[in-house]
Amino acid sequence: MVQTDGRHANRQPSGHLLVTETYGRNPEIPIERDIYKRIFNITDNTIELLYHYHYNCVTNDTRLYRKPNLAETGGRVYFDPSKVSGYLANPIGKEPRKLEMYLTLCEHLELENLTRKAVRDSETDLGEYLKKRHTQLRAPTTEVALFDTERNEAAKKGWKEQASETLKAEVEERETEAEIDPLAPYLGRLFGSGRGAGAPLSYKDACLLREQCINDFRAKQLVRQQLVQERYDKLNEEYKQKRLWYLANQYILTPKKEAEYFASSAELAFQVHALEVRLTRHRDLTGPRFRALVDILNKHPLLKEHHC
Repeated sequence: MVQTDGRHANRQPSGHLLVTETYGRNPEIPIERDIYKRIFNITDNTIELLYHYHYNCVTNDTRLYRKPNLAETGGRVYFDPSKVSGYLANPIGKEPRKLEMYLTLCEHLELENLTRKAVRDSETDLGEYLKKRHTQLRAPTTEVALFDTERNEAAKKGWKEQASETLKAEVEERETEAEIDPLAPYLGRLFGSGRGAGAPLSYKDACLLREQCINDFRAKQLVRQQLVQERYDKLNEEYKQKRLWYLANQYILTPKKEAEYFASSAELAFQVHALEVRLTRHRDLTGPRFRALVDILNKHPLLKEHHC
């Protein structure tokens, strides 16, 4: 596969060791002549052709040409059958004629030259682009955009004012939350609405209140974990079934059906991964959340004097 390195904008195009071209199925061409993959190996001086799979076959036809030395033959292409090897997936299929193999070799020698020229041109264009980008980054001439909040002073001032207002709103919200007694629902459950605010609790009531808070927390965490676990197991099983179905039918699927499978499989895999992350995060945070709850209970004015 052709690879380029864009770290240096002014570098020269490098030599290519391997060029791979892949093609889809063309129904207008017989399958034994329809090329699936073409590999120009510059290092080994070979051209490898892989053809599309026949129906209900697990292997495909291949052919390997060792290129002749054109410098020794004066630029003429002489065909040597000993420099051609291949594989026929159909055991009763006809072997290609020597003339056909010779014409194929000539055609691909020309295609190799065109491909290498196209790659060199692409590298040249990429080098020019990187060089221009390097120049623009070193000596920018553009003005500061109105929406560039990092360099536009007016926008930066507005952004700071907005951040200040947001921070103020968060502080007010925290102060409001601090005024709310988190034990109020439990106090109402135990004593009803007739109990005065701030009245001290007995040791028994304090321990009961603390136990109810902890039990509710554990029950809620368990329900949440079970809900995520059930959804994860269901989607994971569905993903596995789809995978097994594809493995059993992959050679008879139409391109449309195969594309639909890959799209739905990718969506399922994403959902399974998201649920797995949620489940792991829930398990990791259960301990810290429990310790935070215990700390809140220990510091609450009604419970801090009772060591249950």
